Amino acid sequence: MKLNKFFISTFILLFSFSASIKAQSELLYKANVLYDTMAYAEAIPKYLRVLKTDTTNIEAMVKLADCYRLTNDIQKSVSAYRKIIEKQIGQPIDKLFYAQALMATSNYTEAKKYMAQYITDSRGITFSNALKYLDIFFKDSACYTIENLSFNSNLNDFSPRILGKKIIFTSSCKRSYMVNYINTWTDNNFFKLFYTKKKDNGKYTHIRRFSHSLDNRYNAGPVSFNRQNNIVYMSRNNIVDSKLVRAKDGQVKLQLYAATLNKKGTSYQYLLDFQYNNKEYNFMHPAISDDGLRFYFVSDMPGGFGGTDLWMCTKDSNKWSVPKNLGKEVNTIGDEAFPYVKGNMLYFSSNGLEGIGGFDVFKVTLDDQGMPSGIPDNMGIPINSSGDDFGIVYNDDGNSGYFSSNRKELNIDDDIYGFTYKAPEKRDVKIAGIISENNTETPIPDTKVVLLNNNNEVVKEITSDENGKFSFEVEPNQLYTVKAIKKDYLETTQQVNTATNERAKVFTTNLKLDKQLGTMLNIIVIDSRSNQPLKEVKVEITDNDNGNINDVLTNVNGNYITLLADKKIGDNINYALKLTKDGYYNTNTSYIYAINTTDTIILKQSMDKILDLEPIYFDYDKYNIRADAAKKLNQLTELLKENPKWNIELLSHTDCRGSAAYNNVLSEKRARATADYLINKGISQKRITGKGYGTTRMVVDCGCNSDGKISNCTESQHQLNRRTEFKIIKN
Repeated sequence: MKLNKFFISTFILLFSFSASIKAQSELLYKANVLYDTMAYAEAIPKYLRVLKTDTTNIEAMVKLADCYRLTNDIQKSVSAYRKIIEKQIGQPIDKLFYAQALMATSNYTEAKKYMAQYITDSRGITFSNALKYLDIFFKDSACYTIENLSFNSNLNDFSPRILGKKIIFTSSCKRSYMVNYINTWTDNNFFKLFYTKKKDNGKYTHIRRFSHSLDNRYNAGPVSFNRQNNIVYMSRNNIVDSKLVRAKDGQVKLQLYAATLNKKGTSYQYLLDFQYNNKEYNFMHPAISDDGLRFYFVSDMPGGFGGTDLWMCTKDSNKWSVPKNLGKEVNTIGDEAFPYVKGNMLYFSSNGLEGIGGFDVFKVTLDDQGMPSGIPDNMGIPINSSGDDFGIVYNDDGNSGYFSSNRKELNIDDDIYGFTYKAPEKRDVKIAGIISENNTETPIPDTKVVLLNNNNEVVKEITSDENGKFSFEVEPNQLYTVKAIKKDYLETTQQVNTATNERAKVFTTNLKLDKQLGTMLNIIVIDSRSNQPLKEVKVEITDNDNGNINDVLTNVNGNYITLLADKKIGDNINYALKLTKDGYYNTNTSYIYAINTTDTIILKQSMDKILDLEPIYFDYDKYNIRADAAKKLNQLTELLKENPKWNIELLSHTDCRGSAAYNNVLSEKRARATADYLINKGISQKRITGKGYGTTRMVVDCGCNSDGKISNCTESQHQLNRRTEFKIIKN
């Protein structure tokens, strides 16, 4: 599905040929026109022809990979992005796309490697965490049965909704009785609404078109129905008086509409558009609450956190309130889509929250105001898969329903699946063990034993008995941490996964403690953003009192623990620490501490990962901020707001065409335009420095002559030089 599942319906009907083709081949130019107008399926063969004659064309390689991704050809996406990564010609975002494609093919081992390398935004950390604890996604897998349904076509069938005995769904399946209009994004038909019915024998009737009164020649669907089934809410392309309405970028966006069933119950009438529709943005994927008072939808309008976000309006005097974003716990820097409400539970799909691959289905409880309460929960396998999973709906029984997925072919062919959930028999599970000394095996009574959940939150604290024994009643299919704390002993922890053995009733966990022989020093190093421990950090410890220097490395838990053999109660420690690790900024800090106990002294320090920020690019001889650059600057703005102690340095450049003096001025204007954008977004001018470097720091040496009128570069190579780069400066 990726972005194309909901943007496939946004399309361009008018090509603009304003760019000169002098600096590039006619074939590449045509491919780029198709790419820019989102005709990705048609662009693919042209990029392949370009690469057949010029295997080194960077622009063609990168855009071909994008075309495969946007048309959801997962296998070819993997191959195309692998070439980009191996040749080191891509941007940091390409590592994310490659890792996501690997996840979609269930190649989780390789995906972990490249996902860890993506540090431009939070998605790298989010998906790395998901890959680390894949077992959790299987916790309820035995409770579900799923079935690929017989009425699916060989094209897209998705987003089922239940209307009485009918199953209404969106499909691009062909119609033999009228003209088939083709969507150039995918080379398939536009989406229409169809329905089927489930017979008493469990089979389904032949599919039929649903309500021609809602139809037009372009895209229609998905839909949502109110509880009384007499109002339909739908998304379709923006058409007024049978004429397409285009946004400034030339696209025909999706908009939201509502229609009422006539008295005979035969067709829908009074098609009304949503009062907050805006031709410049997509408004789509409607979902109405059971009481009809809350309206949820998806939009890429300003004010969100990423690509597309979930929004909500409440009904007040038969009018909808101003849309409210559902917040950062639900919405991410990625995309959220396909909401569905049942009772006080919101279901939706996301490719930005921790998942298995592609889009996953999540659920979150709604509070009395209709807003999310708590953290969204991934519904796990088999509802979710390595592919795209979305558009879930439940039957009235609350234990069965339907959803959409492309798991079968891992491409743009989505199918509708039926599912049934059967709750497992309650299983009593315990974590139990003995606390003892490491060397003597002597049980240690009265030890504080702490149970923590997967979010490192305390679940329960108890004390070991006179024989050192302890026991916790826990939930099956969960990840826990058990921590033992005792004065005069070194603290120890152990993880326990109750999903590893479905039959086990007791998970035996014995913890052994080492005797503390004196005051101990525990240096803990963590990642500043994820709070995860960092192993193999080089810690240079300088004793400022005597000048002694000791170099050590943190262990797998991010710790370095040592006995302060030459220190006693009443002494002071005065240490300077220098922390270094590849991929992180060097960190220097000092600690002065008066020793007044034999308890362990804990020195905790975080390190900031070096950010591989993508440059923004400019048009030839221009310094205005393009739409693609604005998206990157918006992400940078959020990063700077999250880290108020960070400053930013801007390094702006030009290509080699034109005189050196002219390009120096142009690059300064690009630096100024970039700074102005950040300032307008709320970043203090004091935090921004910048400089224009003209042609002195070229990415690609184009061999321009002295007056800059002749060069040996293609336009795509010139583009790589027209950029502003970013450097984080820590205070």
